[in-house]
Amino acid sequence: MGHVEYTHTAEKFFGELRGDNAKYIKKILDKADYCLDKHLFDYDPRCNQKAIRGSKAGAHRLHIERKFTLIYTIVGEKPDRYAKVHEILTYEKAHQIYGQL
Repeated sequence: MGHVEYTHTAEKFFGELRGDNAKYIKKILDKADYCLDKHLFDYDPRCNQKAIRGSKAGAHRLHIERKFTLIYTIVGEKPDRYAKVHEILTYEKAHQIYGQL
């Protein structure tokens, strides 16, 4: 299996979470590990992930409890492909930028 890589922008998001949202750090990391490492190329109903239509960069998204969205790409060559998380956004913010990816 591969791994999940986080850009500096994505990692910075964790430091900005405050209050009730700070409890989501572990949920985000656990869901990313489960869905983007163990189930990156197969279907699992617990993983709400899909390609973003019209994305020039080949971006995909993974929703975390309709609270946060991870924007990621799949990098590398077979058999060493893995997910690279570029941004972590609120669910609402992600829906505003889909057309810009």
